[in-house]
Amino acid sequence: FEDSHLNLWFGTNKGKLIRGYKYSNKVDILSVGPFSDEITSIAKTDEGEWFISSGRFKRYGNNEFFNYNKESNPFLSVWNEYDNTWTLLNEDDFSELNNPDVNYVYVIEDNYLALGLMNGLLIISLDNHKNYHFIDRKKGLSDAAVFKIEHHKDKLFAMTVEGISVYSLS
Repeated sequence: FEDSHLNLWFGTNKGKLIRGYKYSNKVDILSVGPFSDEITSIAKTDEGEWFISSGRFKRYGNNEFFNYNKESNPFLSVWNEYDNTWTLLNEDDFSELNNPDVNYVYVIEDNYLALGLMNGLLIISLDNHKNYHFIDRKKGLSDAAVFKIEHHKDKLFAMTVEGISVYSLS
């Protein structure tokens, strides 16, 4: 599509828009909307940030989809409803992740985002997404897959098929 300012627009199958000026070799890559149209988990802060994910296990319910090769794919979409902006968190932004398949999204007092993954528990600071903590079986999680998360006072409860793991938030 060419707009009235001579910008050329192209869409991709990865949830990106590419914009380039007709007489230039430079392009801008824009992210708009959630990375998937199959949403399986969602959470919202009081400040109007929505966290949207699409987990393969929740969609398909079996393990045949876990031959996973890590790439630079988005695994969580963040929408700010007040300024209508989208941000995508990519799996390569979190070096410890082996499989970012999200089972559960949970906001902790508008300070942290906890993600129950098929391969661990990821806790991300909402102030700075680069500030995160990853917990897996090597770090004491009772099972690799986390299916539900709750918190009470300064305790975080991660529910797995092998039991509940409890962590201090302080």
